[in-house]
This record gives sequence, structure tokens and C-alpha cells, in this order.
Amino acid sequence: PGSGVGLAGVVIAARTQMTRRGRMMVVTLDDATAQVEITVYNELFEKHRDKLKEDALLVVLAGKVQGDQFSGGLRVAADELLDLEALRGRYASRLRIAMNGEADAMKLRKMLAPYRSSGDGACRVVVSYTGANAACEVALGDAWRVRPDSRLIAELGAWLTPDNVQIVYGAR
Repeated sequence: PGSGVGLAGVVIAARTQMTRRGRMMVVTLDDATAQVEITVYNELFEKHRDKLKEDALLVVLAGKVQGDQFSGGLRVAADELLDLEALRGRYASRLRIAMNGEADAMKLRKMLAPYRSSGDGACRVVVSYTGANAACEVALGDAWRVRPDSRLIAELGAWLTPDNVQIVYGAR
């Protein structure tokens, strides 16, 4: 019997097929350790067809994983698909920003302001500062929760270098 799992990887191949229940797609996902074929049935295919393209990063929540007697590998049926943006929105708990010698609070405030949110998918912002004589982490208040949007991550990374911008996943 199958069991639910989560898989993440890069789409390296995608092909559509017609079935008697409509179109489906078979997606080959590669996580740098293995390649797995994922079956995406009609309703899910129609809902997420824009995510199902080569070189896209994809997270697959699978309803069933079964042995495939024909190929000797596994057959995985997708229940849900998430791209990186959706994954962040659902599971990101904190946006950790290391300021170090670049502590410009007004610039940080301006950068965060367009992404402030109190709704689902908003995460806490934690500013980590390390100086010559001290180090601390400060969690900004709930009014400064943000959507962990790709543009925000890119803007902060361009200012502070990507290593100083980290999404932390887990319980909110």
C-alpha cells in the first residue's frame, strides 16, 4: 500500500498524456541524488500547468508511492504541487537578516514596508547584528511581519549579500 510523502527537486522532463479522464502529465523530478517520475492527474495538471516546466523547482506532496513492476522503480501520484513562492508562504516562519556593518535601519524599513502583511503566509523578521564588541538578535514586532516574497529576498540579498538573508522554516 502507498503512503504520503513530500519530494522536492528540479523538473528535468515533463510530458503530457491523454487518458480517458482527461490530460495528465508525467514529470521527472531530480533532487541531485535520484530521479523520480511523478504523475500529475487532470485536475491538478490544469490548476498548476504553469509550474510544470523544465528547470522549475517543485515541491510535490504525494498521495501514493507504489512500486512500479514495469520499470522496477517507484510510481508517485501527486496530491499537491508547490513552487518556491508557495512553499515559503506556507512554511516560512522567520526571515533572518544579518546586518553586521550595514546597520541602516531606515533603509531596512523602506525595503520591508511594501511586503508587510498580517495575513496567512506572513513571517516574523529577525535582525541579527554582530559588531566588534557585541552581538544580538532582535525580532521585529508583529506589525513588521512580511510576505517572504522572492523580490524582497533578492533586494535584501543585493544590499546585504545573499548569505546574510535567510528564510527559516518551521512552526510559526
